[in-house]
Amino acid sequence: MRNSFIKALVKSAEQNKNIVLVVGDLGYSVVEPFADKFPNRFINAGIAEQNMTGLASGMASEGYHVFTYSIANFSSFRCAEQIRNDVDYHNLPVTVVAVGGGLAYGNLGYSHHAIQDFSLMRSFPNMVIIAPADPIEMTECINFLIQNPQPSYLRINKSGEKKWMEVLGCGIVNPKVFEFAKYDLNEVSGFAFGMGIERLAMIKLGITDIRYFYQNDLKFLKQF
Repeated sequence: MRNSFIKALVKSAEQNKNIVLVVGDLGYSVVEPFADKFPNRFINAGIAEQNMTGLASGMASEGYHVFTYSIANFSSFRCAEQIRNDVDYHNLPVTVVAVGGGLAYGNLGYSHHAIQDFSLMRSFPNMVIIAPADPIEMTECINFLIQNPQPSYLRINKSGEKKWMEVLGCGIVNPKVFEFAKYDLNEVSGFAFGMGIERLAMIKLGITDIRYFYQNDLKFLKQF
């Protein structure tokens, strides 16, 4: 999914001159399309993730939307103080890109396993957390982040470009859903499960936006 991220970021950067990518001395064979096309908006901060985040926050305070890119634990826990004090506290448009959530970097050991990153990011009040499941969602997530600049955490898979697509999914229901429905959160919680067969239709029929299925447009639906 890293290639899908760079592809979507390059496309957005063509239209938005304030998009900057800062990496922590990794991402080789992935970030080159952005670095080659926008050399003045690409920075390699070296193996210094705290400095990378401080640099990003400084540029963001001057109007840039900065994407910091590194292995999940390095772009989150290693510079948690800078994310907390510099980015989130000042509500700056910095997107922390975390590559390889969970045990994706398995044989490299616990230092590379991002298994508490969501709990860390959820503790920051201004932080938006996004975790696309496939390349299609990746494009939409980048579009959303560009249109809604603020502190954000983008967690992407280490691989999964073309081999897999999420069709079955499950997860905890956001408590705000129950709060809106006026349920007592001390008594009610929820777990959702679903099958996204519309994703298969998107691939087969070349549909670029999943929202087309839910607009109740009969002209759109009848063509299939």
